[in-house]
Amino acid sequence: MGTLTGVTAADTTSTFSASTSQPTDPGCSPGYVGIVATYDPRKSKFALCAPAEWEVVAPVVRATVARLEGFADRGLRPYLTAMTRLSVWALREGLPLVPASLLSDPVIEAHVATLDANAGTFRSQLRRLAAANGVALGSTAVGYARPGYSAPYTLDEVRALLLFASSLTNEIRRRQLTGLLLLGAACGFSRADLRGVCNGDVHHHSGVRYVRTRNRCTPILEDFSADFDAYLSWCGDEPFVGVKPGANITDRMVSWVGERAGLPRLSADRLRAFFVVEHLRRNTPLPSLLAYCGFASLEALDPYLAFLPASTPLCGSCEEGSL
Repeated sequence: MGTLTGVTAADTTSTFSASTSQPTDPGCSPGYVGIVATYDPRKSKFALCAPAEWEVVAPVVRATVARLEGFADRGLRPYLTAMTRLSVWALREGLPLVPASLLSDPVIEAHVATLDANAGTFRSQLRRLAAANGVALGSTAVGYARPGYSAPYTLDEVRALLLFASSLTNEIRRRQLTGLLLLGAACGFSRADLRGVCNGDVHHHSGVRYVRTRNRCTPILEDFSADFDAYLSWCGDEPFVGVKPGANITDRMVSWVGERAGLPRLSADRLRAFFVVEHLRRNTPLPSLLAYCGFASLEALDPYLAFLPASTPLCGSCEEGSL
């Protein structure tokens, strides 16, 4: 990743990583005032990035937003949020953190295509920032197609992540990351479903082990039964994930996994997709699957059908390969 059509070396003057360099200041005075100087997304109710990521993107975020004129502090906050989200996304994708690249049409549209909501608002804010920073844009949006749900992890990928989590020396991180992986892949929990789940929420119905969340109970996929046994034996009574309400669970843990060789990037959506597709593959009755996932209708399953392996059903009188 890191290359988008329309973004070339000529568009940028520097490329950097979190560990080696800092972004180029696009000509603004370093003496920022007001909210531009004090803004810190790490202190907000919903953290937009890991602390180390903010240290990297902060200079370019402040420099680009400082060029907006005629805004009070309250009016600048949405632009700081939009620029932070764009910059953190670009950092994770390996793109150059300079305005000519970040605020170009292809990069803005590629980022907006990843957003679940308010895409039009973010596009407008980023295009206004582009104009303030002298980045020429087309007269209309490029219109990248929004991608569907993330492809599910393979079982081997989930196993690799669990093995990594078990190797962490920090006990809190080991408990929380393992809890996230098990609740996501084995129970299909994500986001608000994860909050507050603890040892006491694991129980049995008719000999099957379930985990209780806000408004439903979900059976544990049998592939992870032994993993749950081992986890419950040492996790104690602390919440599995242990993140206070309002915190962004996934963003914190993405930085723990990082970009290690042999490991996929951590994604709660891919964990949930693994759970859903596994149940579809195993022909779980649809009413039961909707209840397990907390879905209101069958339409909610549509995005996952593309990842369901194809099969050739044969009636009893047909022989394999005769069709």
